[in-house]
Amino acid sequence: MQGTVDSFRLLPEHTTPKTQEELEMGTIAGLIKSGSLTRDLLADKIKADADGREARAVDQDGQTALHFLCRDHPETSAEMLSMLAQAYPDAASLSDRSGSTPLRYLLA
Repeated sequence: MQGTVDSFRLLPEHTTPKTQEELEMGTIAGLIKSGSLTRDLLADKIKADADGREARAVDQDGQTALHFLCRDHPETSAEMLSMLAQAYPDAASLSDRSGSTPLRYLLA
């Protein structure tokens, strides 16, 4: 369990960490990374994520799903960015380990 337990943490409160496999399999971040995220799917995932656990999940580099969306898919609609930012507003100003916020990736 060493390595996987410390790989992910949830913000702002600490809860059960996620493994890499959990992050990748059907989560918001996993769908973003695979390029499979659509507006309707994002809306459904956010609705199902009532407690915000998926939206708050950060990886070992301190990146949230919003970081992934801004970094890997800057062509994403403003609506989808807004939906995800509203699901976890703190993610918009959260810096990853390199000191970058989601907005910095979007504007790069």
